Amino acid sequence: NIALFINYGDKSPKAPSWSMSRNFLSILQSHYPERLGRAMVINVPFLLNAFFKFIMPLVDPITRDKVRFNPKVVQDGLIDNDKLLNVHGWGGGVDFEFKHEIYWKTMIEACKTRREEQMQRWKDLGGKIGEDEWLIKGGPTSSSLETTATATETPVVGAQASATVEPVQG
Repeated sequence: NIALFINYGDKSPKAPSWSMSRNFLSILQSHYPERLGRAMVINVPFLLNAFFKFIMPLVDPITRDKVRFNPKVVQDGLIDNDKLLNVHGWGGGVDFEFKHEIYWKTMIEACKTRREEQMQRWKDLGGKIGEDEWLIKGGPTSSSLETTATATETPVVGAQASATVEPVQG
């Protein structure tokens, strides 16, 4: 799940504009449906707040429940103080400074390693277009799900959903 923290009160050049937020939410909705865990928006401008009050009753109830405007995230129990950054009005207890020269290299290495692992899994599965992405990314196979269900004597939801999709011939 994805947690969004949007602060409209930050006056720095990196503050999200309305159009940037709208485009981001459009991408999230179109390409990552049902991935939103929680969206917290603070310091909402008056006109935007009025717009949200008008439009939110029309939003799907499950999605509407995931969105909070101007929450006191720590006081409302939405997130622990020791997991929230102490920057830009969020009021958390974590001090963090992103250092590109340190973190970027680490992220690139992690992505490279993950890609190599997934490429090897794809080759091990036969290297065909249409292989199950879940298996390529290292998810359990249907046989391991059945083993888990047998060992725990509890049915595993979605165990039959891991069948491999074969490409259409012709």
